[in-house]
Amino acid sequence: MTSASLARASALALAASAFALPALAQTAQLDEIVVTAERRESPLQRTPLSVSVAAQPLLSGAGVVDIKDLAIVTPGLLVASTSNQTYTTARIRGVGTVGDNPGLESSVGVVVDGVFRARNGVALGDLGEVVRTEVLRGPQSTLFGQNTSAGVINVVTAGPGFDFGATGEVTVGDHGTRGGSISVTGPLIEDRLAGRLYAAVRRRDGLYDVRTGNGPRTETDDQNEAYETVRGQLLWTPSATISNRLSADFTHRDERCCIGVQQSTGPTAGILALLSPDGGVMNPADPSARTGYANRDTNTRIKDGGVSLHTKIDTRLGLVELTTAGRQWRAVLSQDWDFTSADIAWRPDDGSWSNRFRTFSEEARLTGSRGAVDYTGGVFLLRETLLRKDAFLYGSAYEDYLGRVLTRSTANPVGLAGYVSTLTGLPVGQSFVAGQGALDTYEQTATTAALFGQTTWHATDKLGLTLGLRYSHIEKDLDARYTNTDGGKACAAALARGVVNATICLPWANPAFNNLSRSEGLTDAGWSGLARVEYQFTPAVLGYVS
Repeated sequence: MTSASLARASALALAASAFALPALAQTAQLDEIVVTAERRESPLQRTPLSVSVAAQPLLSGAGVVDIKDLAIVTPGLLVASTSNQTYTTARIRGVGTVGDNPGLESSVGVVVDGVFRARNGVALGDLGEVVRTEVLRGPQSTLFGQNTSAGVINVVTAGPGFDFGATGEVTVGDHGTRGGSISVTGPLIEDRLAGRLYAAVRRRDGLYDVRTGNGPRTETDDQNEAYETVRGQLLWTPSATISNRLSADFTHRDERCCIGVQQSTGPTAGILALLSPDGGVMNPADPSARTGYANRDTNTRIKDGGVSLHTKIDTRLGLVELTTAGRQWRAVLSQDWDFTSADIAWRPDDGSWSNRFRTFSEEARLTGSRGAVDYTGGVFLLRETLLRKDAFLYGSAYEDYLGRVLTRSTANPVGLAGYVSTLTGLPVGQSFVAGQGALDTYEQTATTAALFGQTTWHATDKLGLTLGLRYSHIEKDLDARYTNTDGGKACAAALARGVVNATICLPWANPAFNNLSRSEGLTDAGWSGLARVEYQFTPAVLGYVS
């Protein structure tokens, strides 16, 4: 994690506000587009930020249902997954945090209806009835806080209405795509209480074929889609100056992802062919065949849910907004670790490889205007708990594969069977027993507290000066526990015989990590800020230096 101190580099931006819109949305009337990019409603053409806006007609027409699809309608946005759908990261203008460690915090923040999502992958779900999306480019730390050094994806969804309405949608496409959604809204108590309910189901067959060798995997396709989501909302307006929006949502996913497709065939292909009836890998490689090899499952089971309460109170000082939210997200995963159909190494889907986030956040914000001055200020609190379990288990061919790799040569490209036993002195098949390996647990807690404020002085009808400041205090604690279920016996036996071999003593097989615990803590605090001069050259052209 970088220091919370952040200084903006000076930049000059001069562009028509229309340039901040996707090309397909430029037919919309600019004076009708209102955004909340600066945590207050303002016309897009008077918002001094680089922001792309996509409204509901464009989103539905392009088939956008999650943040991955936003790249279709948002220039400069890339959202991609790595070894698993849960490891999804967003990049804006090529900048973003990429990696499979859930402890890595995003540099592109995702905010849905004012609630910050813990990671980009946690935010990968059906967005529901989206009114608009705003993709803010560049650092946004003053108003949005940490993890926004590259930008923010701000999603605004439809709330309950006092006029009855209902919508439905059915989708059918190639690769067995089918799905649908339904929404209904209307009054429950006239002028006081309204509700909204949204539900969706999505299905799609796998995009890749899978060769499974001797199994035990039985599924012959991968990267399918299968999830259900439901969201309910209540809007209570006890008076003309107070509104309360209560939201609750739940999503369940049960999918398979992600096998690997070869770009080339390596020198150990001959060994893999001995260990699997279908060759282990494609030889020669052909990425266009969209075929992968995996004898173990690649399941992704996700449960994601949360509750939030957003209260608005109109006062003489301005609009007071209180947002309280609690969310939980859990993913139970499995993986064919070697990406071949040979049974070398794997991660089971019994919960020993899983990630769980629990977050509780509270934000209080005041937004108002006095004469020529606009102001926004508030306080933000976040408590986040991450529980990660990781596993690396030996397959039935791990020992044989390792020995052959260590002894392969030009004269003998498939190496020698039983070589590991020679190094360890243990019987053949007993150095690395199938189903044994490493089981690790990491638990991290993070507490964030921040004070922020931003003020704009409109010196004239065209000239504005903005100053913003944020102070953040962050505390993190990490407890890690490492376990080798077999005690790392192969490595220990080899070392006892005076054999030093790094391949035998890889981290998941090293007795130094057996029953090892480690705790670490981090405290960080600092200031971030904004200074900006803006000038409205014409109703549609705004220039600013920040």
